[in-house]
Amino acid sequence: MKKKMILLSSLATSLLLSGCWDVTEPQRMYYVDGLGIDYKEGQYEIYLQLINFTNVAKSESSNPQAATAEVGQAKGKTLEEALFKLFRSIAQKVFWGHMTYIIFSEEAMQVKNALSIIDSVLRSRETKYQIWTYCTKDPIKDILLLTPILNKSITTSKLSNPLNTEDQETFIEPVNFQNLVIGLNEPNHEIGIPYVTINKNWETAAQQGQDTAFIGVGVLSKDGFKGFIKNDAARGIQWMHNSTHRGEITFKLKVTKQII
Repeated sequence: MKKKMILLSSLATSLLLSGCWDVTEPQRMYYVDGLGIDYKEGQYEIYLQLINFTNVAKSESSNPQAATAEVGQAKGKTLEEALFKLFRSIAQKVFWGHMTYIIFSEEAMQVKNALSIIDSVLRSRETKYQIWTYCTKDPIKDILLLTPILNKSITTSKLSNPLNTEDQETFIEPVNFQNLVIGLNEPNHEIGIPYVTINKNWETAAQQGQDTAFIGVGVLSKDGFKGFIKNDAARGIQWMHNSTHRGEITFKLKVTKQII
């Protein structure tokens, strides 16, 4: 009887231990932070941003010798084909659970089956509905390679954390995959995806700095892409949603001369 109990105990212990055998060690994986999607000459062009966690753990004192991120690029007739081409040049497992944002080019937004791109991304069990969504006319690779001001960790960038600055000014309401899917499933509904561009307002003693800025929205519906609303034409958008905390209004007063 004792022998049977020992045997059953050993089997139960082995079953519990076997649950971790297929887990990949963290240092043996690459982590995706951003994904860019373009469409040119009948092919999808993807840009995969892999982040270096050397500069993530200590955002206040990063390692200047380590690259903050690397961007891989591949083309294919479908999004999946382009991804698998890129996987052939990657030496470690790619983990998608930390991906925070995705950027669409103007051409990718204009593709009739743009909604299928969103569906393809969400099919991965590692991706989440909290991924932020953006659009742009600028080169996607240049945006993904930007380093935040003062060499902060790339995970603290405006694209990864758009809510960080909403108390300073809420110009464009951030949109994640959950908002996007809900909005596009509504009949006759349009949703404004934040338009991001490269900003050159900053500089150091050595060189001019660059960072991202939101200057408008790209309007998308079930029927397709409707176009961009940018700069002054987009100023009223901030007063049309409930998440506005603070905004700027400039107006000119007409002063009349007082006759004494």
